Amino acid sequence: MDNREDTNLKVFNTAKKYAEDILFPKMEQFQTYQKQAAFGAEDLNEASLLTEELRDIQRYNALKAMNEVLADLLTNITSTVKLKGNKEEIAQLDKLIKFVKDLRDTFYEHRERFFSTEYRGNEMIEKLNRKEFDKMKEKITICYVNCEILMTRNKLLFADANDEFLSDKEILENIKREYVEG
Repeated sequence: MDNREDTNLKVFNTAKKYAEDILFPKMEQFQTYQKQAAFGAEDLNEASLLTEELRDIQRYNALKAMNEVLADLLTNITSTVKLKGNKEEIAQLDKLIKFVKDLRDTFYEHRERFFSTEYRGNEMIEKLNRKEFDKMKEKITICYVNCEILMTRNKLLFADANDEFLSDKEILENIKREYVEG
């Protein structure tokens, strides 16, 4: 093996280890929280044992966790995307990071957007605003898909990307076609 092949193999092995140890577990966490946001628990049977109010709180907490895991993933890929230097990908990354930070603020400073208070007899119950919840869940999911696209385009998920010899204009057109609008 010549020196160049040896270097490429070391880079690949390091990147593969990083993906397996850092990125994949976070992607699995995202999927776990996505199930919890859908059912109120990771498992549908477990969710059926919870009260409606508790399921709503669990859904909300899972949505917050999805956003936090997405923020972590974006932080983990930032250096790779920026080192590659593609301006459109950097702009997409910055857009995703800004959305995730803004949503984090919404979760912590405007919780009332997600819950309404109802009274049943003498008991106060917090009910999830499903319309707002579903809207935010869809936006987080779209951001996650775009994060996966960034990881793939920057060879962090090892998919075949044939853009090495494209012009910036061609790359921009491909990015516009690939990214999900939200």
